[in-house]
Amino acid sequence: MDGSVEALFSGPADLVEVMLKACRHGPAGAFVEDVEILDGKVTDTDLTDRFEIRRTV
Repeated sequence: MDGSVEALFSGPADLVEVMLKACRHGPAGAFVEDVEILDGKVTDTDLTDRFEIRRTV
């Protein structure tokens, strides 16, 4: 609701870093205020093979 975005990235560290770099920049016209990185264990239930847009909880 407030414009925040949450993403879960899993994979080789160099590829995750590429995604984080893109998040820090954002798309054209975007204003990225902050990127918070939390390390944690990823379970099979966390993973999906597609992009999903979910409602804010």
